[in-house]
Amino acid sequence: MNGKTAANGGNGTLASPWKSMADWYINKYDSTYRNVFLYFRAGTYRTLDAPLEDGWRLALPGNKPVVWLAYPGEKPVIDVTGSHVSAYPDISDLYMDGLEFRNWTTNFAFALESGGSNNTFRKNIFRRLPAGAGGGGTNASGIFLSRGETVSNYVAIVDNKFLEVHGQGYGILGYNGSKVLVQGNEFSDFTVSDSKAIGPKMNNSLWFIRDNRIDIAY
Repeated sequence: MNGKTAANGGNGTLASPWKSMADWYINKYDSTYRNVFLYFRAGTYRTLDAPLEDGWRLALPGNKPVVWLAYPGEKPVIDVTGSHVSAYPDISDLYMDGLEFRNWTTNFAFALESGGSNNTFRKNIFRRLPAGAGGGGTNASGIFLSRGETVSNYVAIVDNKFLEVHGQGYGILGYNGSKVLVQGNEFSDFTVSDSKAIGPKMNNSLWFIRDNRIDIAY
């Protein structure tokens, strides 16, 4: 990505990359790029550019690409201002690597609805829950394992950074998660009292939380 819009000839190849999230997303029901791996080049990509569900969620049903990767040596930003990414319960084998999710103005950066399995977040940055966002009862968080009727199995959250939490919220917040690995992550610049780095909240089992670095001084 970071080339031309589909309307101007971008086709998603290395020679002619897409420009925005809308180019591959098209709409929630389109399955043209199911199972495609997305590589993001350096640049900023706004979730607001794609059609949003209920005006604030970039929905990821099972018909969408669920492997998002930073192009080697580059640092792309997914700007979630006014929205957030929301993976549906039918999502399994999701893999997010090397991206920065920035500006959680709707309280979340990435919401993973309960029910999927084998989902991984590795070496990403989750930056900036702004002052005034979040708060009691909002479940504001960089990665949110949301509560549903089923359980998410085998989630790995490894070697990520959670930064600039200036509203009340969490780095990682989880419901209904089983066999969840939280390892090697860093948490810093949390400035609001009662914010937390890691919160396995309800109906969880077998969370393995180890070797994380937490630097929070309110």
